[in-house]
Amino acid sequence: SPPGHAGRQRPQEDRKDAAEIESQEEFSAYQEMTPKEAADVLRLMEEHEPLMNNSVAFAEQLSNDLHVLDEASLRAIISSEKQVTELMSFIDEALAEVARVEETLQVYDELLGSVKQQMDHIHQENSLLHRIVSNKTRL
Repeated sequence: SPPGHAGRQRPQEDRKDAAEIESQEEFSAYQEMTPKEAADVLRLMEEHEPLMNNSVAFAEQLSNDLHVLDEASLRAIISSEKQVTELMSFIDEALAEVARVEETLQVYDELLGSVKQQMDHIHQENSLLHRIVSNKTRL
């Protein structure tokens, strides 16, 4: 290739580069703001600043509320589990107590049964003695 032509690109590529440069120039021109536009934007931002701050504050408050709510529900679950466990242990104790009372009642029942047998036996002996005495007096 002749000297001077090595760095040169083909005509279409030249055109493509020119088009890209043009669009980049448009883009940078588009981005530049006039002092009036800059002032307008600042004014808008100032006007909406309280709203933005309120939104941020609201979001933070919401986040805090949700956190508190999560914590509260977690504590409620934990405490209700604790209460359920306590209730179960109370029920177990109550059942054990009922079993003890039943055993005691059974013992009393057996004792009373044996006392009744003894009373019946004494009563029979008494009536037998009574008969003997009355028979003797008859004789």
